[in-house]
Amino acid sequence: MRRRHNRDAVERTLATARAGAELIRAAGRVDLLVEPELSVLVFERHGWDHADYARWSRALLDAQQAFVTPTSHRGRPCTRLAIVNPATTPDDIRLIVDLMREPAARQGSDGQMRM
Repeated sequence: MRRRHNRDAVERTLATARAGAELIRAAGRVDLLVEPELSVLVFERHGWDHADYARWSRALLDAQQAFVTPTSHRGRPCTRLAIVNPATTPDDIRLIVDLMREPAARQGSDGQMRM
C-alpha cells in the first residue's frame, strides 16, 4: 500500500511539471528553456538578468509564496523550479509564472520588489 502511495505522489509531481511546462509555453514574456526532466522546470523571463532573478526569488521566499531559485542555463540567467511536494498543483505553477510575467515584477527605484 505504501509503495502505491509513493508511486502516486511521484506521478502527481510529474504531471504537475508537465502541466507547468504547458503553462510556461502558453504564457507571454517567459520561455521554457529545458523540457521537464523529472519534476524540474527551467524557464526565463525576457529581459531579466541575474540580479532580477535573485530579487524576484527573494521576494517570493520572503512572502512565503514559493521557493524558486535563480540559476543559469547555457550561460543565460533563468530560474529553476523543482516540484517536490505532491500537493503542488498547476494553479500554484500558474501563480509563479503570472508573478514573473507581470511588468511590475521588477525592482522599484526604492529597491523593493514590485509584484
